[in-house]
Amino acid sequence: MNELEWLACEIPEMLVREYRVAPTERKHQLLDVACCRRLSHRLAEWPIAVRILDVAERFAEGAVSAEEVWAEYLTFSPYHRHMGRLPGHANPLDPLRYLFITSRAGGRFSRIPKSVRRVVRKKERREEFRAQSALLRDIFGCPFRSVVFAAEWRTGTVVLLSRGMYESRDFTTMPILADALQDAGCDNEDVLNHCRSTSQVHVRGCWVVDLVLEKQ
Repeated sequence: MNELEWLACEIPEMLVREYRVAPTERKHQLLDVACCRRLSHRLAEWPIAVRILDVAERFAEGAVSAEEVWAEYLTFSPYHRHMGRLPGHANPLDPLRYLFITSRAGGRFSRIPKSVRRVVRKKERREEFRAQSALLRDIFGCPFRSVVFAAEWRTGTVVLLSRGMYESRDFTTMPILADALQDAGCDNEDVLNHCRSTSQVHVRGCWVVDLVLEKQ
């Protein structure tokens, strides 16, 4: 697969095969959480689901321990068993169950994207493939390009904007970040275009924001 084929591909399981250096465990876990968050509207009736997503994300960041995650699983498990599996339908809580499994498996591409696609209706699955592929590109970056981020681009304004988006999960100021980076001397088109693209989705773990905040 060449770069143009990779950019056009809408199957995340195929996209991830092109990385010669595997993305970090944190990146994998944040992709899993981002895929699950796309189900937030379906999981709204279960308050525990919202908490599980927050715990999983904090675990990816090293803010909670494996023991704390396991304690959450013991609380969550009865809900998952109670939902069961209706004929012809996946258990809507399956993706959250896989969050616990992958948190113990380490940095590898998990079953979560596929489990999320199984939860949505068949007519929505093509859009889910497309959305998950966009999330993967945002978090993992392009395997065909290597970006060297210069320390002088990391100005106070650039860091403040990046940290604010990261903590709030509101990435609407990405174009402003591009302007701030350019003012700081950044001339890397991959970085600037990623920030300014109107079609690009951004979530926690975005490769540009991670470069600014020195996260792996």
